[in-house]
Parts: sequence; structure tokens; C-alpha cells
Amino acid sequence: MDPLFPTLPDDLTSLSDDDLQALKAEHEVALDKIEAEDAEYTAGYDASDIISALASGVEQIKAINAEQDARVAA
Repeated sequence: MDPLFPTLPDDLTSLSDDDLQALKAEHEVALDKIEAEDAEYTAGYDASDIISALASGVEQIKAINAEQDARVAA
């Protein structure tokens, strides 16, 4: 079973700005599908798995945002 959110690399600083933005976009699409209760997208996952993946995905989006903010500040 595929994860609901793309896997983040250990070091976000290794990604280009474009790759970081693409990764964020993929996360946002996943978030939208989960929030829309897309049964096809979440097939095979029970409610607790979805909630856990959602919490993790939101934290990953925060990490991506933090890296993008750090780049803007630099």
C-alpha cells in the first residue's frame, strides 16, 4: 500500500526551489483528497491510519514551508 503523502528526503536543503515547490504541491493534492474523503485515494486505509497519515502530512507541509521561508529570509 502506497503512503498517502510523498516521502520527504532527510535533508530538504538538498532540494532545488522547484523540487521543493513540487513536493509541496504533491502534499497539498494529497491533503485535498483526504479532506474531500476521496474513497478511491484512501482505499485500503482505516480511519486511524488516515488520521495518522494526515497528522504526519501536515507536519511535513510545515517542514516544507519552514524551508521555503528560510530560503526567502536568506
